[in-house]
Amino acid sequence: MISQSTLTRLLKEYANSPDGKKYLKNKYGIIYDEKFTNKYKRSCAEKLKEILLRHITTLIDSITADDIIVGDLYITADNKTAINLTFRDGSLHRESLRPDLYPEGLENIVLLFKEGYTASNSLHGTWLHNGMELEVWSKVHRDSSEFLNEAINEFNTQMGGKAVATLKNKYE
Repeated sequence: MISQSTLTRLLKEYANSPDGKKYLKNKYGIIYDEKFTNKYKRSCAEKLKEILLRHITTLIDSITADDIIVGDLYITADNKTAINLTFRDGSLHRESLRPDLYPEGLENIVLLFKEGYTASNSLHGTWLHNGMELEVWSKVHRDSSEFLNEAINEFNTQMGGKAVATLKNKYE
């Protein structure tokens, strides 16, 4: 029995051959070009990045496009092409308003807004925002937000099944 990965490889080889390209053009009216396919997949990932950034910045305006990294294409265990979107190292870290009490600060601002929180009281301190130092009081409570799921749902709806985005691990 032939494995799925071997069959996929053989089909790609045939589709890239002159005979395969001719067959696909005559039968389906398409020109197969694996480079175009990968270019399309990367453009889908860039579209997801734009949608994700728009949803995040409604809550966290300090996240920028440079903070969201579109990774390389790879093949999953079930033989699907995938691209991971991740955050640039350090881009989600925030210093505490009270470094004397919380010297480590906050590791992941996106998760804080996704999960929400309730604190025992408010903290007062200096917040650095857009190069300016502001004296602020922290909120005691913040509801959880569905902004990540809303971004994924918007992308999946726009793509109509041609590409599918999912949240992984701690962001689910």
